[in-house]
Parts: sequence; structure tokens; C-alpha cells
Amino acid sequence: MPELLKGATPNIFSDQFAGGALMDLGVYPLYFAIG
Repeated sequence: MPELLKGATPNIFSDQFAGGALMDLGVYPLYFAIG
């Protein structure tokens, strides 16, 4: 948490790691639409 407050981007939100949590959240609407 201190790193986030300093302005650092954690890996879970970094686009260098395919968006991490953000990418994961985008999968659920697609699954719902297709399934």
C-alpha cells in the first residue's frame, strides 16, 4: 500500500503484465455474453 500511495503501479494493474486484475475482470462479461 505505501508504494501505491507514492504513485507506483502494482503488477496487478500494470499493462506490462497484461493488465492483471483489470484483464481478469474483462473476461467475465465476455463469458456471460458467449455462454
